[in-house]
Amino acid sequence: MEIEKLVKSVQDVRIVNYVDVASFTILVYNYVLTFEQELGVIWMSQWTITKMFFVLTRYIPFIDMALIMYHLFSPNLHGHACFVVYQGTIWMFVIGLLIAEGILTLRTWAIWGRTHPRLNVILPIVFAIFGISEFSMMVVFARSMIVVPSVPVLLPSCLITGRTHAIVICWTILMVYDALMLVIMVTQGLKNFPLEGNSRLLKVVKRDGIIYYCYIFALSVLNIVIVLTQPADLLFLFAPLECVIHSVLTAQIIFHIRAEAGEWSMEPRLPVK
Repeated sequence: MEIEKLVKSVQDVRIVNYVDVASFTILVYNYVLTFEQELGVIWMSQWTITKMFFVLTRYIPFIDMALIMYHLFSPNLHGHACFVVYQGTIWMFVIGLLIAEGILTLRTWAIWGRTHPRLNVILPIVFAIFGISEFSMMVVFARSMIVVPSVPVLLPSCLITGRTHAIVICWTILMVYDALMLVIMVTQGLKNFPLEGNSRLLKVVKRDGIIYYCYIFALSVLNIVIVLTQPADLLFLFAPLECVIHSVLTAQIIFHIRAEAGEWSMEPRLPVK
């Protein structure tokens, strides 16, 4: 029985490792494909708060994935060092997630806040509740983390376990928030459809926003299902992938906005009297 459990654990961890490497590959591949766009759109423009957020959400996943790769390929990682690496990956993920969601929320605010003043109040409040809740539940999980020694050669040098209910709540909060943003995008888009005319910019923003939130919503649902139905070894199966997808889609939205608008700005414009 113990041998069967060990074999199953090895298989599960190997699957997680494959997904981690695939996620890192997607991140690097997308970066290579879009570096020229980034060079023209980002580095040739003036520094703004939005630009700073973009750079953070673009490069934080590289730190996160580098820590994950270090954990996978370091046979002598034990004890406190393992704990520190896992803590680093968790907080890089949370910071990158909140910044990416903040950029997309800011874009929604910039598009709809001018015609719907109530969103100028509602969106910041909702985002603040989302951010505080997500951060708080991740603190609960981080404090419950325990280093578990693993079998040399067959598995990474150390594994981590913790309170799975905190992770479920984190994914649920993200899922609900993205669902809310998706509803705002769709409903406001339908209401303003006759007013848009031939504005390709608004159409691009709506299209990209809806696609973004659909992808992230689906990944959050998938993560919840994994945590509730699969063994603890698969706890973070799609977490790195979600981190990468956040970064990739956020960058693509900015690039598309730049291509259509001819300027890199997502701050709401106040009406001029």
